Amino acid sequence: MSTPPEQATTEQTKQRGGKSVERELKSSAADAKKLLLDPNAPLAEGLARALERILGYAVASARRVEVEPKKAVHEFRKSIRRARALVKLSGSFVGKRARKELDAVLKRAVTPTSLLRDIDVLLGHVAQLKSASPEMRDGLGAKLCAEREARNLPPAGVVLGTSSAAVASPGERFAAALPEELANKTLNKALRR
Repeated sequence: MSTPPEQATTEQTKQRGGKSVERELKSSAADAKKLLLDPNAPLAEGLARALERILGYAVASARRVEVEPKKAVHEFRKSIRRARALVKLSGSFVGKRARKELDAVLKRAVTPTSLLRDIDVLLGHVAQLKSASPEMRDGLGAKLCAEREARNLPPAGVVLGTSSAAVASPGERFAAALPEELANKTLNKALRR
């Protein structure tokens, strides 16, 4: 007796252990890395969609924290940097106040992840030290972990959960701050700054 297609799909997803989520992240990552603008849509709408895609990828990356915490933190931080760059690019036609507010929200979201990322990077470098003895590498690694604990850093999942929640609304604010009529030459001018 054969399995109904919808049940087979669910079973296959369970067997793959969430690989469909990973594929989804990879395809959205490709889009989030590019400033994709629909030539048939108004420029303001394209910019708003681009920021929405970037922030959407940041949130999706944060959800992967239980599976790959270091990668989740890294991808989240990269996405927020891209979002901040887009806000900065749009600054001349969004307005100084709106740009500063949006940038501040994005900066507040990424700041708590900085120390987590720094310690992860240092731990990676310590593990690759060839001139150090295994005891020295273990000792340095233990010191870094102790530093993380001494600073009472919450787990990466808690930090990313809070930070990703903070970036839910900037896309709407950005779209609202964009002028309805935005000429391509305005974007070209901003790109040349």
